[in-house]
Amino acid sequence: MALICRDANLLFLCAPGTGSSATAETLRVHLDGQWLPEENLLRPNGKLLVEFKHSTVDQLLRHNLLTRDEVASLLVTTTIRNPFDYWVSDWVRHRRWAPLLDDPTSWVHGQAAAQRRIRAAVELDFLGYTRRFLGGQRKPRHLSGRFVRHARYVMRFERLDEDFAALLRVLELPPVELMRTNVSPERDRDYRSYYNPATRRLVARAFGPDLRVFGYRF
Repeated sequence: MALICRDANLLFLCAPGTGSSATAETLRVHLDGQWLPEENLLRPNGKLLVEFKHSTVDQLLRHNLLTRDEVASLLVTTTIRNPFDYWVSDWVRHRRWAPLLDDPTSWVHGQAAAQRRIRAAVELDFLGYTRRFLGGQRKPRHLSGRFVRHARYVMRFERLDEDFAALLRVLELPPVELMRTNVSPERDRDYRSYYNPATRRLVARAFGPDLRVFGYRF
């Protein structure tokens, strides 16, 4: 989802797995934020064009949901996360979504990639899942590159409360407590316990730009 707060001249891009749901809900409640788009945009054949939950600036521009002048006038912000921590949550989250495969009304139907990830997460252990999706990745990339590309203010999952408070100060707005959503209690808090040397190498190679640019480490 992208969430626009027009009175605050703010556009928040929701990068998956980075605490974005909590941030977006807080902005929606306290800063009159509105989803952009308000629902998935689909082709006539039902194929997804723009996912409302994780839309990017490029998609919003391409489908005339915002103009370039509008984007330039907004403070574009997003969230990032340590890739080692994120990748554990990605595996756990897709395992948790397994029941959605049997629900014909679920959002996963019509998204073949999501279905493949869910089935793989259920069938494979963490090492197998990591090898499946990162083992063949030749070019390192930013974990949330589609969102970071246009962001002028980046908040870190690891210090989200502090960074969100700083964002409000930049916007010259009164402090607001960050809401809590999508907490994942079924995983160990210490992501390091999931790793062995092989998975550590795969994640470090796949998301090397995050380690270099943002200073993340294992």
